[in-house]
Amino acid sequence: MSGRTSAILGVGVIPRKIRRSAAWRAVSDNARKVLVAMAARYDGRNNGQLVFSGDDGLPLGLSAVDTELALIELERVGLIASQPQGARQ
Repeated sequence: MSGRTSAILGVGVIPRKIRRSAAWRAVSDNARKVLVAMAARYDGRNNGQLVFSGDDGLPLGLSAVDTELALIELERVGLIASQPQGARQ
């Protein structure tokens, strides 16, 4: 390995640096659940292409509204960045 921590793809691993950050400590449990679920969708190549919306939180026990609020919270603290639907980098 090249000194970098390898990620277990598709499992929702949140790096220690993020888990120890002020942003992580500042967000609600719902926001953490959403971030872990989003991380589980990462396959090593799709960064910037992850899609997560209100209904995606239902399996986590969150309503669509609670999921959207969690996404707003994550963006507010800088843990995610969103782009308008259909936008490309």
